[in-house]
Amino acid sequence: MAKLIIKELAESRGINRSQLQIKAGVTLPMLNRYWNNDTDSVHLASIDKIAEALGVQVRDLFAPEVIEFKSPDHKARFLRAMQDLGKVWPEEGNKLDPEYAALLYVLTADLSTWQKSSSYVARTGIDIEGLLQEVDFSGGYMVLVQWAGNLFNSQQHIDPVELLRLDESNYRVALTSLTLRKYSFRLKQFTEE
Repeated sequence: MAKLIIKELAESRGINRSQLQIKAGVTLPMLNRYWNNDTDSVHLASIDKIAEALGVQVRDLFAPEVIEFKSPDHKARFLRAMQDLGKVWPEEGNKLDPEYAALLYVLTADLSTWQKSSSYVARTGIDIEGLLQEVDFSGGYMVLVQWAGNLFNSQQHIDPVELLRLDESNYRVALTSLTLRKYSFRLKQFTEE
């Protein structure tokens, strides 16, 4: 089972274990198990109460899968771009903007792609149309950028079957960008080793 992040969520909201136990109406031994990530016997009713007490959905109590990068440089470019653009939200526990995360994961995967595309990226939006029209991408990277554009604002149409044209490395980039778009990752998940 996925890792429970109840402790991290509670602490990011300034709620201690005792306060959460009272607010959720669960027993302290049960909360202690979940607090310490013991998922041997998860009771859905208790998990639902804890999620409600924290103001999140049940899925938010579990850490999303680990994101892999093509290289340490890819990870550094991605994190720097997210922070430089102000797309890490401190008021929400350092959550990453999922639309920007999905697109920037693709655009920062390779240095040459980031160098070609970074001038089309701004805090207020991304000129995907201009990027696709003015920048010369290989066939595979054109598919990736269209895919990322679709994940960003749904204005780029691409049939998912087009992803089958990608080599294995870029196929994984495409799938990972979808994961970043679906889940709300926190900066901490990328900076812990």
